[in-house]
Amino acid sequence: MLALAEFVMRRRLHALVLIALFSALPLLSWLACALVALVTLRKGHSEGAICLLAGLLPLVAIPQFSDPDPAALMASQLLGNASSIATLVVVTLASVVLRISVRLDLALIAVVGLVSIVALAVFGIYGDWVEAAVVQLREALQSVMQDTEGAANSTQAQAMQMWALQSVPLGVAVTASASLLLGRWWQSALYNPGGFQAEFHALRLSSVIASLLLALGLLGNLGETLFIQVLSPVLGLPLLFAGIALTHFAVKHKQMSVGWLWGFYLLLPLTNKVVLIIGWLDSIFDFRKRWAKS
Repeated sequence: MLALAEFVMRRRLHALVLIALFSALPLLSWLACALVALVTLRKGHSEGAICLLAGLLPLVAIPQFSDPDPAALMASQLLGNASSIATLVVVTLASVVLRISVRLDLALIAVVGLVSIVALAVFGIYGDWVEAAVVQLREALQSVMQDTEGAANSTQAQAMQMWALQSVPLGVAVTASASLLLGRWWQSALYNPGGFQAEFHALRLSSVIASLLLALGLLGNLGETLFIQVLSPVLGLPLLFAGIALTHFAVKHKQMSVGWLWGFYLLLPLTNKVVLIIGWLDSIFDFRKRWAKS
């Protein structure tokens, strides 16, 4: 992977061709995002914008020639291309924030803010369509689950409906955040060996921002507002990454085996809420400073 990053940084043409190619392939679009992040972090927003355009070109052009069915085209654009376009734009802007501020916490918060703005625009422009889609999705899920009775059927269908709605902005935010971190790691490995590890190990949110994100996420879980509900998993991402960073720091500080990290990531799908809370607690108590004193 590092060889790929080195190849891309040799010439602009290399970057443009590979970003356009990976962007056109759904399973490799995250690589296009990471390469855009790398170029933006190393060469600035002007080069990043050129690479962003290269990544957007196939996403805009391919649907125009791929399916003559308008309904299928709409579904493809909304669920596939629109998410990829949003991810590329978000990771580019977040990379600019990271380049200027040199702070991972601000860059991850920028990802949340940008995804929220995109979601707000979608709700504002296509609010009626979103509400109609929610109703149709609920009815479709209930029809699929005909074998389940009454309230259980409705409850399960509602839960699956919310999961489907949350998965789109969450997918954009996770891909953008992971691509940003990968791009930063590439930059460090090529031009500042060891820099990313120190930067990631120091990742910690301010107590005010962390508490605000946690409060908004809890508000979304109460189900008062559809918009906040849909974004609630996204709001917890910076806290989750802060908890992951603290775990990496603890393993190195305590001189533990790397096997502990393997176990940590294997259990992360089950323990992600605990890790998120640890990230929030760290913003208040600063465990690194306490461990340094001991």
